[in-house]
Amino acid sequence: MKFLKTRRLKENDPTFVKSTNMDNTAKSEITTLLPVLKDLKRHEKIFLIQFLASELAQQENNLFMSDQSYPVWTPLEAYEASDILMQLLQKQTHE
Repeated sequence: MKFLKTRRLKENDPTFVKSTNMDNTAKSEITTLLPVLKDLKRHEKIFLIQFLASELAQQENNLFMSDQSYPVWTPLEAYEASDILMQLLQKQTHE
């Protein structure tokens, strides 16, 4: 199993902003925002994440429209898939 290695960004960490592919104005704005974002309360950070995710989703060619329903696959009545899984399990237990 692979795990992503993460590191905690420090508000004065220049490598974060320098390593991104942004123009200088955006880098300056983000550098200014980082300490402010760090000081937000937990629920404010969650709201910000939700807001940004919503913005990104809308920018992706409006893949999902609000007030619409979309079909979602469910394993309910997927008998062929369950048969294949059962065969794999039986094969694994016999080895």
